[in-house]
Amino acid sequence: MTALNKIAAGSRITASEVQAVAPLAAYKSADQSITSSAVLTNDSALFVSVLASATYYFKMYIKYEGGTQGSADMKIGWAVPTGTTMSYERLALNTSGAADVGTPTDQSGTPTFGSNGAGNSRTLVAEGTVLTSTTAGTLQFKWAQGTSNGTATIVHAGSALVLWQIA
Repeated sequence: MTALNKIAAGSRITASEVQAVAPLAAYKSADQSITSSAVLTNDSALFVSVLASATYYFKMYIKYEGGTQGSADMKIGWAVPTGTTMSYERLALNTSGAADVGTPTDQSGTPTFGSNGAGNSRTLVAEGTVLTSTTAGTLQFKWAQGTSNGTATIVHAGSALVLWQIA
């Protein structure tokens, strides 16, 4: 197989070579809500299969809403294959409404972001790297209410997760 992004001019391109450079993508086509639960739950659409011993660059866009700021909010996390490490930063508003920009996080972190009341959308953008070990598997976005609340926290349709294999 040709090295990633190193397909020589005039060479024959195989399906596996195209798959190796195409991004992995997950797109949320329907809203998903969680009410009265701060237990991280698998997102119904935002997950991708990753290879063993691979390195990916990823970007994620989440459009969400929830109860009043500081009372419900949204907590995020990840399920990853054994031995996988992630390093990413995020752009969002924290539970006080202040900008949370460039804060480094890893796969074990569960940061919480402020919501702004039912019907008022907020966004979260995260980007960074994913390094898998010798185990392939699923990279799964997880989320919940920051604090259990009777007003639903909703991740809206249009949210997306995209990974590019870089090594």
